[in-house]
Amino acid sequence: MKRDPILAISMGDPAGVGPEVVLKAASVSDVRAEAVLVVFGDPVVLERAGRDAGIAVRPVEIERVEDARDLRSTDVVPVVPVSRIADGAHGWGTPSPACDMAQVEYVKSAFDAVWSKKADAIVTAPINKRSLSRAGAQWPGHTEMLAELSGGAQPLMMLAGPTLKVVPLTTHVPLRKVADLLTVPLLSHAIQVVHETFRVHFGAHRPRIAVAGLNPTRARRACSATRSARSSSPRSTRPRPRGSRWWARSPATPSSTGRWRASSTW
Repeated sequence: MKRDPILAISMGDPAGVGPEVVLKAASVSDVRAEAVLVVFGDPVVLERAGRDAGIAVRPVEIERVEDARDLRSTDVVPVVPVSRIADGAHGWGTPSPACDMAQVEYVKSAFDAVWSKKADAIVTAPINKRSLSRAGAQWPGHTEMLAELSGGAQPLMMLAGPTLKVVPLTTHVPLRKVADLLTVPLLSHAIQVVHETFRVHFGAHRPRIAVAGLNPTRARRACSATRSARSSSPRSTRPRPRGSRWWARSPATPSSTGRWRASSTW
């Protein structure tokens, strides 16, 4: 990893937990020792959050992202002011039009910093998906928003832990719609992307990829199990990535075995 990377943090929903979480993270000495933090958000809301939650971290406004390198102590956090929401338009747990619009702009501003190479990575605090909709945004969440901002690629979300990485094939949809959304091309795309991600970012040139079946029961002869097995096996129609090893299980429980490096699930 790059030494002392600059992390662009979008503050999240101003009326939610984002401001408090950001301040608490900025107060951790190990975090500040490993990376340079710069928050894209609202200094007024952050100051209010620190006061209300009793967090001794003071937001300091900056104009240039690189100025954050001079603000590494745990009692301050550098902030690029994207909004200034007045007291009358802000309340914890009480969304407002100002808060709805602001959280969208935080993500866009943090993304722009990374895209222009002023920052090295983006960290997103929680947003309110209903607020996104009220603000007129067409994205159901961060994944789709960042995908469109970066050029419209077909996005995948990876939940990454020390020993297991999980990629859900569907996001932000009702459970009853999942079966209709699962396709061989979608699964094939996920396997290819996971394989390449392990090769490039995790140094694993022959990752083991487990494909979890849709059917949640162990009745393998049931109709739903048969359908799940057919839907989740692209073996006959799509080539596997060179060097990869993957298994389809219906149902699969890769997280309980401890033997898998990655799982593509839904």
